Amino acid sequence: MTTITSASKKGASIAKKAGLWALPAVALSVGVPLAQDGAANGGGSFIGQLTIGQRLGYDSDSGTTSDTDDDIFTETTLGLQLTSETRSQRLEFSLDGALRYAFGGGGDNDRFDVEDPRAQLTYALESRRSRLSFDASYQRSDVDDTAFLLDPLDPESDVITGAGNRTRLGLGTTLELGRDGPLSTQLNHFYGETRFSGTTDPSLVDTRTRELGLRLRYALQPGVSLSLFANQRELDAAGPGSSDRETTRAGLGLDYAITPALRAEAELSYSEIDTDDNAGVTSSTSGVNASLSLTRDMPNGSLGFSLSEEQTVNGARRQVRLSRNLDYSRGTFGVTLGLSKTDGLDTEPLIQANATYALDPLSQLSLSLSQSSSVNDDNEESINSQLSIGYSRTLNALSSLSANFTLIDRNALTVTGEDQTSTRFDLSHRYELARGFNMVSSYRRSRTERDGSPDTKTTELFLGLEKTFDFRP
Repeated sequence: MTTITSASKKGASIAKKAGLWALPAVALSVGVPLAQDGAANGGGSFIGQLTIGQRLGYDSDSGTTSDTDDDIFTETTLGLQLTSETRSQRLEFSLDGALRYAFGGGGDNDRFDVEDPRAQLTYALESRRSRLSFDASYQRSDVDDTAFLLDPLDPESDVITGAGNRTRLGLGTTLELGRDGPLSTQLNHFYGETRFSGTTDPSLVDTRTRELGLRLRYALQPGVSLSLFANQRELDAAGPGSSDRETTRAGLGLDYAITPALRAEAELSYSEIDTDDNAGVTSSTSGVNASLSLTRDMPNGSLGFSLSEEQTVNGARRQVRLSRNLDYSRGTFGVTLGLSKTDGLDTEPLIQANATYALDPLSQLSLSLSQSSSVNDDNEESINSQLSIGYSRTLNALSSLSANFTLIDRNALTVTGEDQTSTRFDLSHRYELARGFNMVSSYRRSRTERDGSPDTKTTELFLGLEKTFDFRP
């Protein structure tokens, strides 16, 4: 279930400047020639899918100061997916959202919104020797909801909560040359913007991120390759209280297949981190980074071990991990156990786990747990954890039921950081009235806890109809 609505004037102006409102036209204008080219070469297609729905629901908020605490609403959901593919090119575009009209208990409080708009465009052109790919994404959502949203172009973003809205724009490009030869080159570029509106937390400031990376890889012999890499990442924060940060890194990497079942990877690099707190205080940190990992393929999965030392703005961060992945008849299971230690901070455990299990031919259970270290634009280091438990069951030939529980936790390690926890429970049911025409219902309960702020709770339930159209332009 995806809900997309209109952005605020500020969010809309960002999208307009980026040209994202024109993406459907771009997708169509580019997609048709690709389909024709594919047909000429004996293999290509251009397909589209449009989903339209109408819902009636109830939304209740507590712990907020907005005038939207309790609403009966009606919304029209829209979703569009376009895919064009040939032997050498692939284009994907998606856009979805909801037009919501909320009845706020009186005519003066009624509101019309387009909430949480989201768009994504992916294009790839490749041959045996080279590959060029481009990714663009735009997303606007409530700040409290961002903890549950993964940015496809910046997955290591920090966990944040609070009032207001967040708009994120990301543009990424990758160029690969010499893929079929002993010497290959990979060039990466990323640009991202994060903007906040309607927030009360002074630590939530607008930021811009730029990153450029280069990697040269030379195959010394079959199973052995040497890499030379360099990258630079800039973080620009708007206003005092958050720091600008520039990280430059260069080094060597080695990939060695010791045996057909055992592979080793090692990297050695030097990095320099310059920071400016936008209040006249600057600092610089530099040092050596090193990592080593071993992976062994086994009859029923794989076994891995890694250790690393990385320079951060708060000092050297050292990590060690041990992982085991298993494949079995009814599903998969993987677990990684590790420790993380940053200079001057306590040692923290790191756990990652994922599992899928088919309870029977009609139902499946899934589990995912991940923990990672991050440093935000305030130079605050934290351990971010995400736990997700899902259950899905096919009730009969026409209906299905799914339930999911998600917990997001931010454990601040530095003194100025704030602990944050968000939980969400989703229960949804789908019934097929006719081919491509479904009745959908959902219940959602969310809760957010943050140091020094009141807890917020949100309850939403709705009943609606949804129709999907497949088409070929």
